[in-house]
Amino acid sequence: MKLAEALIERKGLQKKIERLSERLVNNAKTQEGEVPSENPLELIKEINGTNEVLTTLIIGINKTNALVYLNPAQVPMMTLADALARRDGIAKKRIVLAKFAEAATEPVRAYGRLEVKYVRTMNIPDIQKQIDALAAEYNSLDAKIQGKNWEIDLVVD
Repeated sequence: MKLAEALIERKGLQKKIERLSERLVNNAKTQEGEVPSENPLELIKEINGTNEVLTTLIIGINKTNALVYLNPAQVPMMTLADALARRDGIAKKRIVLAKFAEAATEPVRAYGRLEVKYVRTMNIPDIQKQIDALAAEYNSLDAKIQGKNWEIDLVVD
């Protein structure tokens, strides 16, 4: 199984557990004298089994991410786990700057001449260039990660 396939399967198993959990909650109570529409014990059993499969899959994904290099010829070498952490860091930086730019460009409603005048604390076009550069860096790294996911097999014990 390719790593990308494992990631798709992981997402499916996570959604399945969410749906089963919702069904379990929906069957937590019934009116006195009624039976639940689904047996909660059977739902719990199915959730536990699905969770075991998911846990095993995640262990394989994590091992693969830790052992496989994104581009072994590149210096410094970076594992997939390193690349994922780096990609998440880029995303966080971009979100922070985007929120800042949004706050700085929000119009201020002034109701009279005596109101306090607000000015921007930074050059927003410069901030936007940084946001755009981070988005490009994120997309480039993400494309490399996604490509590698389809090239490598999942590490299994």
